[in-house]
Amino acid sequence: MEFRKPALRWADRLVNSLGLSLVRRWGLFSHYIPLRKTLRGARKAKMSVGEYIDWKNNYPGATQETIDRVAAFGVFDQPIQRVCEIGPGSGRYLEKVMARCHPDSYEIYETAVPWKRRLVQLYGVRAQNTDGVSLSSTPDCSVDLVHGHRVFEGLPVITCLRYFAEAARVVRPGGWLVFDVLTEACLTPEMTNNWVTSGSNWIVSMFPKQFLIDLMKGDGLAYVGSFILPMRPALSEYLIFRKPVSKRGRVASRRAAGAFPQEKKKLLPLIPRGVIL
Repeated sequence: MEFRKPALRWADRLVNSLGLSLVRRWGLFSHYIPLRKTLRGARKAKMSVGEYIDWKNNYPGATQETIDRVAAFGVFDQPIQRVCEIGPGSGRYLEKVMARCHPDSYEIYETAVPWKRRLVQLYGVRAQNTDGVSLSSTPDCSVDLVHGHRVFEGLPVITCLRYFAEAARVVRPGGWLVFDVLTEACLTPEMTNNWVTSGSNWIVSMFPKQFLIDLMKGDGLAYVGSFILPMRPALSEYLIFRKPVSKRGRVASRRAAGAFPQEKKKLLPLIPRGVIL
């Protein structure tokens, strides 16, 4: 009903004033870190926000180790001019990436309004309009590095697939895509038992590794490598992809080559009139 939208906007403003955020609840995804509570905890522990979150939610040095492992694949060997991060949250990975590659432009897609405002003020990043499913404000083939950390495990499968397709769309030829998910390698009997007995319910998706490799290949991204790191109470696997550049300097992608529109044109004459795709 129409009155629900103004009511939701009013409620959002109310919780924002408390340092919280009203976000869409997907299934049992409740792994959200409140801004003010986190800042107070970091000050009390005499730590930076990133150090505090690593210590409290994972293990000391987890964020830096992640970026170092990513760097080992050559992601930062060439100049990175434009970065796009999906769900930066507290900004702990954002901080490490900016220090590593000093991009000219860093854009974020974040649904938690208090954290988003803080990141804009603190780091001067550009907060794009965020709908929770797309990178709609970012042009095709324009980003050197698209990355997301500890995000996709808590999003529905279809939402993840939409984000993966969007990431493939916006990364430029020669650019990189880095993200972590729950794969079969993270679900050994011991790790599965850890999840079952942890009381944590925020994990709602997982993907076979080869499925993601094949999926990204179809969108023109080559698989580079992967690594596994702890994600309390178990593990997650990082996958690294790169969009190749052809000899003519054009991306070898089904979308960039216009394969999808051509396929649709071939099918249209076979579709009965009045059928909506």
